[in-house]
Amino acid sequence: MLVRAAGNNSNLLLNIGPLPNGEIQDEFQTRLRAVGEWVAKYGDSIYGTRGGPLAPADWGVTTQKGNKIYVHILK
Repeated sequence: MLVRAAGNNSNLLLNIGPLPNGEIQDEFQTRLRAVGEWVAKYGDSIYGTRGGPLAPADWGVTTQKGNKIYVHILK
């Protein structure tokens, strides 16, 4: 979802908030850690980019930053 949002010049809103006691539910923590690990490795292809020169398609999206084009093949 994050990559598709970036390739569509969109933002991704995560509807994750703390419980009344300030804790984050375990299943949300697991998902956020997984996203964090992915972003730590591939974040350059998302941060500071715009949608790439190819229109988003079923196979995936492209993003672009300066003279670099990132191809995200999702299918």
